[in-house]
Amino acid sequence: MAISITMIILSGVLIWILYLYRDLVRQKNSLDAAWDDLEAHLNKKCKALESLVNAGEVFMSQEEDILRALVMAEAKLLREEDPQKKAQAEAAADNVVKDLFAASAKHHNLESNQDFLKIREKMAEIGLETQAAQRFYNINVRDFNDKFKFFAKKAMAELMNYKQQEYFDTEDRGAVYYGAEMDKHR
Repeated sequence: MAISITMIILSGVLIWILYLYRDLVRQKNSLDAAWDDLEAHLNKKCKALESLVNAGEVFMSQEEDILRALVMAEAKLLREEDPQKKAQAEAAADNVVKDLFAASAKHHNLESNQDFLKIREKMAEIGLETQAAQRFYNINVRDFNDKFKFFAKKAMAELMNYKQQEYFDTEDRGAVYYGAEMDKHR
């Protein structure tokens, strides 16, 4: 009788440990998938930045500083791995794009160029998609980090060598530099 009670208790503990393990792995996989999605959107943004540079070069030879800064911002955004540093690189790239769009207002031939306008519109679309991916990633970070608040899950996470993750911290600046094109998305 004592052996069967012991077996039931050990079975219960084993099932509970397997549940903790499975729950942490599932949450970590969701977090990794959210990060991959965010990186895909940021890479898409980098390609749009490259198109923007190419379109701007034709019309804005006197704005070389901005174009050079945009190329450097794109390279940094692609290079960074850490969520905080990647968020800072994205903010820097957004500031340069803002400067580029402000400078483009001085060049009427650029402002009326259909390729440039399409790229600008695409940037607005990508900006919205990237913000959604950032929110999704941050929700997954919050859910994953919440697992560390409970002793048993924290102990299991430490055994699995899981660490709390950083948020992709960025200001909500979606419509700041996209101008009128953003109005139709609201």
